[in-house]
Amino acid sequence: MNLLWLVAVVAVVVVAAALVYVVRSRRRTVDQPVPIAPPPPTADDIRRELADLLGSMVGTVTPDVLARYESIHRRMLAMLPRMGQLEGSSQDLYILHRTASDYLPTAVQSYLSVARAGGAEQALPDGRTPRQAVLEQLDLIDSRVADIADALDRNDLDRLLAHGRFLEARFGDGLGTTAGDPERRP
Repeated sequence: MNLLWLVAVVAVVVVAAALVYVVRSRRRTVDQPVPIAPPPPTADDIRRELADLLGSMVGTVTPDVLARYESIHRRMLAMLPRMGQLEGSSQDLYILHRTASDYLPTAVQSYLSVARAGGAEQALPDGRTPRQAVLEQLDLIDSRVADIADALDRNDLDRLLAHGRFLEARFGDGLGTTAGDPERRP
């Protein structure tokens, strides 16, 4: 009989401990909010980041560095209205945002720091000057941004051709002409 009471008491203690554990673990998960991913960047975010960087460069960098940056700046601004064609998780969209918020500012700000200290033309360990190094970095960035612009252009062409095929199938007569075409064959 005593053994039965001992087993019953141990079982009650184990069940109580399990309940306390479950309640506490649930309370911890409720207290710790799940981090929310930041929203994808908007065209205005990228436009603002590019404009801020351009403002910091005017009058402080050599004309060739400014011209190289402006080329990237113009190309990216031209792509912004078509950003919606890049999917929210698109690698290209990510690269455009990181280019405006990190890659360009890091390259330019590093160069500006060296230039302000008077070392823009001092040789680096590899023999290049800081000006040459930043120009090479801007060329790499420009090349990648150009690739993204080309992909957007191809996407536009693909959509145009697909729409043309749809219209031909829907309204054409199978001879490559549409009903409203004055040169339509009888």
